[in-house]
Amino acid sequence: MSRILLLFLTSGLLLAAESASPAASRLQRMPAPASTPEASDAGTPAAKVSSSAPTSTPAPAPAPDYSDGGYDFYTFDRALRRTIHFPDDRFREGDSLALRATFQLGDDHRVTAASIRESSGDRTLDDEVLKRLVESSTWSTAISSGSKYLQLCWRLVRDDSGQLRAEDRKIYGRTDSMPRFEDGGALALRRWLRQAVGPVSKPTTLAWSFVVEKDGSISDVRFDPQTPGEFTARVAETLQSLPHLVPGRNYGDAVRVRVGDVMTFGETDDTPDQLRPAVAEASDPQLQKIAAEERSRSEEKASSLAAEGVEMPEFCGGGLRTFRTWVIRSVRYPRGMSQIGQTGRVTVSFVVDRRGEVTDLQIRDSTHKLFERAVLRAMEHSPRWSPATCQGWLVETRYTLPVHFSLSH
Repeated sequence: MSRILLLFLTSGLLLAAESASPAASRLQRMPAPASTPEASDAGTPAAKVSSSAPTSTPAPAPAPDYSDGGYDFYTFDRALRRTIHFPDDRFREGDSLALRATFQLGDDHRVTAASIRESSGDRTLDDEVLKRLVESSTWSTAISSGSKYLQLCWRLVRDDSGQLRAEDRKIYGRTDSMPRFEDGGALALRRWLRQAVGPVSKPTTLAWSFVVEKDGSISDVRFDPQTPGEFTARVAETLQSLPHLVPGRNYGDAVRVRVGDVMTFGETDDTPDQLRPAVAEASDPQLQKIAAEERSRSEEKASSLAAEGVEMPEFCGGGLRTFRTWVIRSVRYPRGMSQIGQTGRVTVSFVVDRRGEVTDLQIRDSTHKLFERAVLRAMEHSPRWSPATCQGWLVETRYTLPVHFSLSH
């Protein structure tokens, strides 16, 4: 009998595109003393689902030694920007620097190895970042051990003393404090936009996103291509008079944030329970049972997240566990592989977008093309989710899904 095992799901509301370019350089931490616990290399138990619970409560900026529990991705990035020197003989004001690195985080929450995936263009800077990673102090216990991904996006500016320093230009998908519009989020913006655009001849759905800059202005407005061009042009012209928003913040620092919405002109959908579109519950009895059990088990966690303004995506009345069951039942073992007794593994990542659709399918790891096709074929027919929300905004969520193909008799 052919069997497909789904090992685990991981998710995050902060999105960053990974690079597949070869590593330019690599560093490894020296072995820890015998008294220091070493990272475990035990495999993940079959059928185990793990998903880090996001947090959104703003926190005060930590002290320079980060003794409040360790680094996270933003505080490490900020520490680099505050302490790395940019000499004038190698850098100029206005230079844009982008760097991507991967690193291994041990069970003791210390970095054991790091490598560059995409160079900044300056080898000395690359080496300095790797050195800081490997020598960094303990990372936050909220970040699980394993392979991690760091993305830096900087622009060089001059400070009051005339020295070059790095300014964060990364665009975040979620922050401690999300942008605000007239003391609200997407619902307040919907009301303003409907009034500003005026009457429409027939109901028109608009899916769009934009970047809220550090000064509260907006940039890089994107519209769903399915919306008629004449209407998007009308909306784009209206946005010229949009008042500034309150910018998003991480640890008190203003940052760039991409937010978006899906709204229908000609209808009223600006009450809190209408922020995100509802989805039908599963018609399959087994999925219904799993969804009900999942809701019951996650009630306490959902209440905690709701208090922080966060609602995770929902799938057929459930969540990740329900989706896992759907995937197991939908993926078909490739006939040619089962006939020769071939087993394998595929790791795929995908995004649940603001419409609730599964998009941006990317194969992260695979042992055979036939297994890839089997997973992608099933994922492309996923029912629609109810998207995540964060402090009044629809937000995208990326998941990573490893699938094991095995044979048993």
